[in-house]
Amino acid sequence: MGSNFLKAAGGVAVMLCVFVLGSVGYEHGPWSSEMASWVQGLGSVAAVGVACWFGVLPMWRENQMRAEGRLIFLSALRYAALGAVSDVARTTIAIGQGADAAKELTRLRDRSPGAALERLLTEPPSAWPSHVLYVDVSQICGFIDHIAAMQAPGPNATPAERAHFAEDLAKQKKMIDGNYEELMDVSSDLARRIERSLPRQN
Repeated sequence: MGSNFLKAAGGVAVMLCVFVLGSVGYEHGPWSSEMASWVQGLGSVAAVGVACWFGVLPMWRENQMRAEGRLIFLSALRYAALGAVSDVARTTIAIGQGADAAKELTRLRDRSPGAALERLLTEPPSAWPSHVLYVDVSQICGFIDHIAAMQAPGPNATPAERAHFAEDLAKQKKMIDGNYEELMDVSSDLARRIERSLPRQN
């Protein structure tokens, strides 16, 4: 974007100089006072243009670096969310297939699937590219903590207690999936918009 703008501005400036100087030189001679005045005036305009450009350039570079940083953050966010949700899914599937619920929940706690997402939450909400993403990650971490803290029904548990455990587990998993789906949609849309704002590499 910056280089393209500079090329275009430079081209316009050159064409303008050629047109003006050619017209004045043709009418008054190449070394006339009118020609000198025009050269001085165009030089002043060019100097102002260059000063403005180098004043804007640091800001443009800063904005570009910020955009690239957001892309890196969004990529890390999606990767961490995918890992956490997949880990929870493995646990719930194993329990649903008859595995020892207590052991599966213990393994889930030991793996701390939400740890990477919780590290991202150390960034304040204002630093996130979208408040929706911050809320989704907060809720996903909360649901994972809820599942990890659940008490699996023991061997003497009643059918009602087992059913309640299964319903609560399925409910938490469904909430995680909903937040995860929204997180992926929002982060992907943001990434596409940021990528479109970046200069194209020639």
